Amino acid sequence: MSKRATQDPIATFEVAQRRLFAACAMQIVSRRVRLADPPLAVRVLEAGDGPPLLLVHGSGMSASTWAPLLPHLAGYRLIAFDLPGFGLSDAFDYAGRSLRAHAVAQLTSLLDALALERVPVIGTSLGGMWALRLAVDAPERITALASLGVPAVALPGMRGDPAFTALSTPGLRQLVARIGSPSVAVTRRALARGAIGSGAAELAPEGFFDVVQ
Repeated sequence: MSKRATQDPIATFEVAQRRLFAACAMQIVSRRVRLADPPLAVRVLEAGDGPPLLLVHGSGMSASTWAPLLPHLAGYRLIAFDLPGFGLSDAFDYAGRSLRAHAVAQLTSLLDALALERVPVIGTSLGGMWALRLAVDAPERITALASLGVPAVALPGMRGDPAFTALSTPGLRQLVARIGSPSVAVTRRALARGAIGSGAAELAPEGFFDVVQ
């Protein structure tokens, strides 16, 4: 591989993705699908045969980060996609309307593009929020819902993750910045603990944190 290719973030992402798929012993088909709302193309990964099961990743993740779970979901046509603005999907500006509206539009547009009337959905973090919004606003499109970890919504009794709280709090944010940043891999692993749990983060296979954004 040329030096130029390794410096290309898309090429680097694709190399890491191939390592991750190989580590998980998964044969995965990748394609681009055009959505109606928003009008852009998203990258879709598919594996396995059987009834469809939709997987929705969290913020900072991508469809590829579902790879370690896929071997444990035999018997389904597994569908994971990069949300607009993430992974290898087209860039997207989330301004202009509520996240609730974005969630329902993106998921219903994807199901329409894949000619799927109703599916069970698994989401994590932001993906859990997306799935909950679909279940509330378009229940006819969803047959079952599972949220891994904590969905990215505020519910009674919930507490924010300390790392994200520090990064979003004036004063603390500047202090964290002055301390200095650890390596990218260490940072990604630390942030992933809040989304997928510390045990899963430590067991993540080779290439996993290179497809976390």
